Amino acid sequence: MKEFKINEKYTNKDIYYVLRKHFPHMSLSSLNKAFRIKDVKVNDIRVSKDFVVKQNDVVKIYLADSVLFGLSKNIYYAYEDDNILVAYKPKGVQSNFEGDIKSKDNLAVYFDELVKQDKKHDLIICHRLDTNTEGLVIFAKNKYAHKQLLEAFKDNQIHKEYIALVYGKLPKIQDILSNYILKDEKTGFSKIVDKNLLNAKSCITEYNVIKYFEDKNCSVINVKIHTGRTHQIRAHMKYLGCPVIGDSKYSTNGINNKFKVTSQMLFAAKYTFSFDNNSNLKYLNDVVIDITNKTLENIQNVINKA
Repeated sequence: MKEFKINEKYTNKDIYYVLRKHFPHMSLSSLNKAFRIKDVKVNDIRVSKDFVVKQNDVVKIYLADSVLFGLSKNIYYAYEDDNILVAYKPKGVQSNFEGDIKSKDNLAVYFDELVKQDKKHDLIICHRLDTNTEGLVIFAKNKYAHKQLLEAFKDNQIHKEYIALVYGKLPKIQDILSNYILKDEKTGFSKIVDKNLLNAKSCITEYNVIKYFEDKNCSVINVKIHTGRTHQIRAHMKYLGCPVIGDSKYSTNGINNKFKVTSQMLFAAKYTFSFDNNSNLKYLNDVVIDITNKTLENIQNVINKA
C-alpha cells in the first residue's frame, strides 16, 4: 500500500490521471482492477476513477510495490548461504533508504525492503547500486557477516564486475583508465579530469571489449572498478566519448532513442572474493557468483531491436 497527499499541481484532476502520473510503470490493467475491486481511497473513502481530487486530499492505493512499480513478482536470488544472500536488483528501484525517516519518500520503493519482505528475514544490505543500474546486491544475514563484508569492501577483497552497453568504438580493446573525478554536489554530475584538482578523487576503471557491433556502432564491455566513486563507470565512458546507452545524465537523447531504452544499460554481473585466511567468510574465496551470460542475452535483445 502507498499513501500520499495531493499537492497543488494535481488539484482538480481526476484520481485516475493522478495515479497514472505517480506510478507510470504500473500496467493499465492493474490500475483498472484496483478501481474495480475498490482498492483506491481518498480521505479513507473508496472512490471511482473519475473522482476529482483537491489539494491536501490523502490518497491510498492498496497494491503491492511490485505491481505499482512494474516489477517482477519474483526476486531472483543468485546465491545464498548461512551468512550472505545475493539478490538481483532491477532498474528503477533504489537500493535502500539513508537519512532522516521524516524525509523518506512514501512513493519510492527500496530494494532492501522488498527482499526483507520476500525472505521474511532481517537482512542487512551491504552496498548500493545506482537506482537505474541493475544487477547483483549483497546482503548480510547476521551482524558478524555484515561487519566482515563492510571491511572486505573497504579493503578491496570483494571484486565486482559490470557488463555495459556503450555507444561507439572504444579507443583500445582493453585498458586501465587512471584519472580523477569531480562531483558537482548541486547537479549530482561527476566529471573526469586529468589533474588532481581541489576536491577531485582518484578514479581507476579497467575495461575490456567483449564485442563491437559495427552496424549499430555500439560495444559490449566488461568493467572492473578499482575505486568506488559515484557514477564512476558512467563518467569514465562519457570521458572516452562512448557513453553508456540509456544513461539520461551522461548520454544523449539521440543515442538513447536509437536503442529505445530509458535507463542505462549497466549491470553488476559478477562477484569474486579474496577474504583473509582469518575471516569466517574465507570459504567464499572458492565461490563465483556470475550472471554474465544472462546479462549478455538481455543486452543482445536490445541491440537486435535497435
